[in-house]
Amino acid sequence: MLSKCVLFSAMILIGGIGLPADSLKSASGAPQAASKDQEASGHEDLDALLWLQTSAEFIAITRQTFRLAEMNLGSALVDPTWSACLEQQRMFAKQPGAMAALPPAVILDVDETVLDNSAYQARLIANGEEFDPKTWNLFVQEESGIAVPGAVDFIEACRAARVTVLYVTNREYEVEYATRRNLVKTGLLQENDPDVLLTKNERKQWTSDKKSRRTHLASQYRILMILGDDLNDFVSLGKKPTPEKRRKTATRYSDRWGRQWMALPNPNYGGWERSLYQWEDRAAREAKLKLKRSNLRD
Repeated sequence: MLSKCVLFSAMILIGGIGLPADSLKSASGAPQAASKDQEASGHEDLDALLWLQTSAEFIAITRQTFRLAEMNLGSALVDPTWSACLEQQRMFAKQPGAMAALPPAVILDVDETVLDNSAYQARLIANGEEFDPKTWNLFVQEESGIAVPGAVDFIEACRAARVTVLYVTNREYEVEYATRRNLVKTGLLQENDPDVLLTKNERKQWTSDKKSRRTHLASQYRILMILGDDLNDFVSLGKKPTPEKRRKTATRYSDRWGRQWMALPNPNYGGWERSLYQWEDRAAREAKLKLKRSNLRD
């Protein structure tokens, strides 16, 4: 029986999954074939990526999520106590009237929330590689991310309701302008919009923990909703949270999901995966896989 990786390669050759023409190139632009060992063993992200790129269910879930967010906009706007931001609720605990006077806004993550960057993941699989900040930044500079289904409709609904759309992303500041151009190309931002894109390290205190940026925005806008694909988009988890801590945190705020917090699916990467291999990003692939497999339940 042919391995999944061989079948994946055949699908690419016949154009069955719609990858861009240069998706099989390395960061330098030179074609790079997967080794026989890679073909034999397959790639751990293959099924997750194919689900994102080919399944009807992915389209259904993302459109469903954005539609639910749009349906909640009305309730959020008329309730002066409504805030999706934990930092904001603490900030205005003793002066709710001041919070109610702020202009309304929503916070969205960028990658795998409004922009589908699965083509980058496809290149990693085709080349038998892992995530690398250098190749990722090169990909970002291509400005080739496509809109996640339902995202543009939600952005337009926010504009119609005069709700400001804010983007908080862990893309580095050095690729902010490329990111902005990509958002404009996909209809997620307008050319004349003010700077509503907050990138990592844009300011010294704006680290990968998004708490500092949420706090910054909470002093200027009443945050009606937060949308993202990682728990860090919604709440600060501290350094290197375990899978158990992440699950307990999600459960602790169960009343917010589907109302003030909207989660988009991302089975390819994120804090969920990094926590499985104890956040040791530089560990060998084999060591990571061993730790990940130890979390399996039967």
